[in-house]
Amino acid sequence: MGVSLGKQPETDENEFEAFKTIDEYFIPLRHYELAKRLVSHFELTASQEVHFSRLTNRLASIFHVAHLHELFRIEAQYSRLDPDADIWNRSAADADLAKVTEQFFDNLSSVLHNAHYQRLTREQIEQAVDIGSQWGVKLDVDFELFEHMDVYVRGYRKVKVERRRWQSLFRKEMVELPEFRRLVLAFRLRNDSDDEDKLLNKDCVYLKNFKDIPETDLEILLPGSKVRLSILDRGKILVPTVSGIAVTIYKIVRAAAVITIATMAGFWAWVVLIGALVAYIIKSVLGFVRTKDKYRFDLTQNLYLKNLDNNAGVLYRVFIESEEQELCEALLGYVILLKSGQKGLSAKEMRAKAEEFLQSLVGHGVKFDPHDSLAKLIRLGLAHVDGDGNWTGTRIESSTAVLNEQWQRLIELESNRM
Repeated sequence: MGVSLGKQPETDENEFEAFKTIDEYFIPLRHYELAKRLVSHFELTASQEVHFSRLTNRLASIFHVAHLHELFRIEAQYSRLDPDADIWNRSAADADLAKVTEQFFDNLSSVLHNAHYQRLTREQIEQAVDIGSQWGVKLDVDFELFEHMDVYVRGYRKVKVERRRWQSLFRKEMVELPEFRRLVLAFRLRNDSDDEDKLLNKDCVYLKNFKDIPETDLEILLPGSKVRLSILDRGKILVPTVSGIAVTIYKIVRAAAVITIATMAGFWAWVVLIGALVAYIIKSVLGFVRTKDKYRFDLTQNLYLKNLDNNAGVLYRVFIESEEQELCEALLGYVILLKSGQKGLSAKEMRAKAEEFLQSLVGHGVKFDPHDSLAKLIRLGLAHVDGDGNWTGTRIESSTAVLNEQWQRLIELESNRM
């Protein structure tokens, strides 16, 4: 399918309605870059900058150790489900494999949520598949193949694409088309599903991570999708075939009178004519196969270029993203509370200031969840709330000492777990 080409019909504005509810919470910076921008934007003093640098380093260590422990735990679960595992850790008779699978999907959902991916509903997936069939190569998708299938997306934006349509006499047309910046696909096949190629292990969970996927191309990522040629493509093949066969038959009938009165050469003439007819049919069939193979090649090439990671590699990638996002939210929330003074801010005011800063920083709207940020800061001892619901931050001069205590507790906890 590649880049979808097309100009939307007049009614297309409502086709993407189901995806307008996808909000952007992703902060597109690493924590150290965000820290620099916070120092500059909120005009921290030289003394505050020194303390904030120490706070940032200690926070990074705390989040890294906590996420590393969680990664080890989920990695141990996935080792029993990983199709690429080189150490066999799975048995066909494993009675609790289904339970492990469900626990893994739940844990994966939590990690992706922290990395600000949003799960698409079955209705949204089916709608994207239906829209895609109207815009590019038509594919048949069998949803009954899956025991479990989740699609997570992040970064919903619009990009300009082009196409040529017969309705516009194949003139080039430009249109804005929605696209997902990042997409994670997680699935497991049903045990009784019909896997024609026998390439997928039905006891395994497959993870795929893609970038820059147009909404109309979502169905090409789903296993079991089969190319279905459009009416135009079928016409390109069938019309020449039928007309060629008709002409050949006409020539045979016209030559029949001559052939019936001829000698032995007439027999070979029949053989030549029938051979020509069979050869023409074979040529047409091969043309049909080549057309489908071309579409398959285009799909494969497109996926090759847009694939970021597979299976265990997806886990490592999303854990890094999750750790960075949680750290960024904590840093942003703390600095906003720090600059609010003794009066403090309500959660609503905190959200407004954070989103205003992010808008000025990245140039587009980014949502901020103050309750999530505050929960982290309370757990770390960096935020306090009064009876009126106003939040303040721990004094920056004492913040490092507070985090050092948290660090010691974390190290002791991790040591006891070993």
